[in-house]
Amino acid sequence: MSERRPWRIALASVGALRAALILREIAADLFPGRVTVVFHGSEILKFQRQPCWRHALRRALAAGWQPACTTEAVAQRLQATGWIPPGVPIIRLPCALPAQLRAAAENSPTPRPGDPFRLLTLARLHQRKGQLETARALGRLPERVRRRVRWVLGGTGAPAYRDDVLATARAAGVMVEELGEVPDARLPEVYRAADAYVLASRELPDSLEGFGLTYLEAGAFGLPVIAARTGGVAEAVLEDETGLLVPEGDLAALAGAIERLLDDPALRDRLGAAGRTRALATSWRTAAENLLGARILC
Repeated sequence: MSERRPWRIALASVGALRAALILREIAADLFPGRVTVVFHGSEILKFQRQPCWRHALRRALAAGWQPACTTEAVAQRLQATGWIPPGVPIIRLPCALPAQLRAAAENSPTPRPGDPFRLLTLARLHQRKGQLETARALGRLPERVRRRVRWVLGGTGAPAYRDDVLATARAAGVMVEELGEVPDARLPEVYRAADAYVLASRELPDSLEGFGLTYLEAGAFGLPVIAARTGGVAEAVLEDETGLLVPEGDLAALAGAIERLLDDPALRDRLGAAGRTRALATSWRTAAENLLGARILC
């Protein structure tokens, strides 16, 4: 009879991690295989604020649970906590495009500037995603620029936040096209119809942008990207290569980046082409190989 190989489990959400920590405390023998904890960023902030969960996680990592991160920025945050025993490596799990979206992007035409200029934001409506900051920045644009922009807003979230975002934009005279929830099947259509992508994420006490997969998705469809320099975003958007990065919360810089893209078609083409090449070069196979082969990040 062949020897049974030890199994592996990867915990990639706060809920799954908490459930596994509870099970470990009451029945450690339920985890005879290798356990990998994938940190996206927000888990670190949440557990830092919760002593009981922090203690349980530290014990699990000390007992051999393997840490993994999607970006160097998140790995540095994790190392700074002191939860990782000395000498324990952090596995690198790079993000990549979903397979269906990749197939659609490979056959996607290069975006053409339209009139009005369609600036897309596609994300959960939440303070961390910075839709309110984007609305305020759009209101700072000179009138000649603002009247050429249509802000295409996709995603759902708390009604109060949504209403605040829309009221702020409309009070400033910004044309807004609200898409609501966008199903996966419509994503290629929405990306193809846009001229540029903006997501001005910000860090909250218990939440941060560890990477930002929509930046990669937008790039796959040839869209130049505007983003805030926060969390691990600088590893998703390469500054002045695949997009423009602005300081987190700097509305004037955000408005300036939007105006710069609108007025410079050559810049849009250069950033979009580089973003497309980079996005299509990503692969979840690499992440899987790193997980199985323990290719380390730091």
